[in-house]
Amino acid sequence: MVEIEQRAAVSLERRTPWRDALETMLRELSPDRADAWMMRLNEGRGTFALTLASTSGRALLIGHPLSGTAIALEQLGLRVVCLGACALDLRLANGRRQTLLGRGGAGVVGLAGQLPFRDGTFDLVVHEGGPEQGWRALLPELIRVAHPTRGELVLIGDNPLAYKRALGRRGRFVHATPWSFAGRVLRPPAAEARATTLRRLLRSAQFSPVRAYALYPHALEFSHVVGLDGDGPDLTIGRRERQNRVKLFGHRVGLFETLAPSFCVHGKRGGARSRLGRILGGLAERTGLRPGRVEHLVATRSTTALVLTDGPDPICLHVPLSPSKRNLTETHMRFLRLVEEHFPTIPVPTPLFAGEIDGTWIQAERRLGGLTAPHLTGTDLAEDELPVRVAEVLSHLKVSEPAPLTQGVFDELLGERCAEVQRRSGSVGTAKALGRMLAEAAERLVGRELPLMLYHADTRAKHVQVDHQGRVIGLLDWGASESKFLPYADLGHLLVHQRKQTHGGTVGAAWRVLRRPDARSAGEQEALLRYGDALQIETDVQEAMIDIIPLIVAGMAERNWDYSRPAWVGRQFEI
Repeated sequence: MVEIEQRAAVSLERRTPWRDALETMLRELSPDRADAWMMRLNEGRGTFALTLASTSGRALLIGHPLSGTAIALEQLGLRVVCLGACALDLRLANGRRQTLLGRGGAGVVGLAGQLPFRDGTFDLVVHEGGPEQGWRALLPELIRVAHPTRGELVLIGDNPLAYKRALGRRGRFVHATPWSFAGRVLRPPAAEARATTLRRLLRSAQFSPVRAYALYPHALEFSHVVGLDGDGPDLTIGRRERQNRVKLFGHRVGLFETLAPSFCVHGKRGGARSRLGRILGGLAERTGLRPGRVEHLVATRSTTALVLTDGPDPICLHVPLSPSKRNLTETHMRFLRLVEEHFPTIPVPTPLFAGEIDGTWIQAERRLGGLTAPHLTGTDLAEDELPVRVAEVLSHLKVSEPAPLTQGVFDELLGERCAEVQRRSGSVGTAKALGRMLAEAAERLVGRELPLMLYHADTRAKHVQVDHQGRVIGLLDWGASESKFLPYADLGHLLVHQRKQTHGGTVGAAWRVLRRPDARSAGEQEALLRYGDALQIETDVQEAMIDIIPLIVAGMAERNWDYSRPAWVGRQFEI
């Protein structure tokens, strides 16, 4: 495995772009190791940084140099020094930063217990992962290098009383048995300490205030930053959690802090407000709104921090944590304004602000009420009514009247993105299958009378906001949108992912069911028919578009991802 990573480092030093070097390496690694790499690289790991005070100065990151936290902290204005145990990892991290940020980074090989820095060097010190020698032995060194009047210290580790842990592959966890839990209570590993213990130690070292957060569900793969001090942000209770009565009971009686798998303890000096508090204050000054408190702080898989407030004027903030995601948030704001102006019947959040506040680029919009469509999963509303209601909304996104689809327009909309997906598919067989798919689509679609549509491009149910009766009250997340595309793309994407959400299995299995009219649910069939009738499109065109959903979804992903996941098209769609 080390040889693979060494080849990637040499490739980067020879000026190979980071994306190309990374994709080559991921294809050569085993699936487990590639998955671990991708989880580590995610810049969403730095979402907790919005709760800190520092917006500039020097930061020390102790942990893996390729942690996405390093890029997130740089994106938020800090100059990061990485301390790692492996020179090879530092070489790879430097190549990544050169590509993403346009500058290399300082990296030091050393041991956390003997930090090679002067006293008070850093405005922020972050330690990711429990130290082998235990926190008590390490804390004096971490405290020593933090600035004596404005320094901040962040400790991220595992809870010895956790009810589950992540295994290092996406979505894979192991739950504690009664015997293993009892063993940890009686003899907790030396590297771990509870958040309450670390808070006490930081207070004794004159850090004030000291706050603790859960990185939920686990620091290796967390989606929410949840306050453990009663001040928020709050835990989101999703559909699966609502079905788990034991978990809900434990949360209600205050066991969340005791059993949460991992934590982030933050101590600061100097008393400055958090970055997020200053952002909300600045936004209130610019807009006259009263955003209120932070209800939820979400680390999205798309490496953007999502902030939801619940004040008199509830808002939604998007804060990009990697350079490329700023482009997506700018696209999102542009399309919100475009839809609001030219498609007034399409419900979208009202855009409020885009720009820098307190040195942080943000995009703000009004927060819609209701809930996201996945909360309806398993109900008749989701099965029968939601597809029809979304189809009606999408049918109003027409940007041109029906006209014969020319080969030139077909190539512009599908040909170029198919070539990109083929190039990055990682499989000759998958590339050939996609080529056949494109050729068959050209035979069935070129020359047909079709309107063109404003393309949302990511209409998974989580981007559809509904009320409790299942009525659509907003389409969210326009960051991947395009000004024109073929009809049925957005509706087909929604139906495939909603079927996967409802029935389980793979995206490919859901797509294959959707291709068969006799296997579709009543709601799916009704949605397709109503959409076609509204746009005056013949049924065989509908079937042709459903047949190329893998190409459409993959094309969207490859246009917006920082890098391609190894062989994901072939795995997901089984082609």
